[in-house]
Amino acid sequence: MIKHRLMLSAAAAALLTAAVTAANADVTIAEIARRWKFSRPGDFATRYKALFGRYPSETRRSWQTEKNLLKVEESRQPPLCAIAE
Repeated sequence: MIKHRLMLSAAAAALLTAAVTAANADVTIAEIARRWKFSRPGDFATRYKALFGRYPSETRRSWQTEKNLLKVEESRQPPLCAIAE
């Protein structure tokens, strides 16, 4: 059980990294699950939800949404050179 929790925690970190970095944006949840020795994506999703309270897809979606909101907020900020003047 502890082994599965450690593997799930590592997979969760990989999932979040993939959600917030452009370099890993195309990595699927199934690939992350396989990387951490979960041979069945459904089993991974079930265990993930039991530990973290939501499915991996919900985690990824929420982080991608937050990342997009941050991009919008950054685009609304005046350039630093305009502030210094």
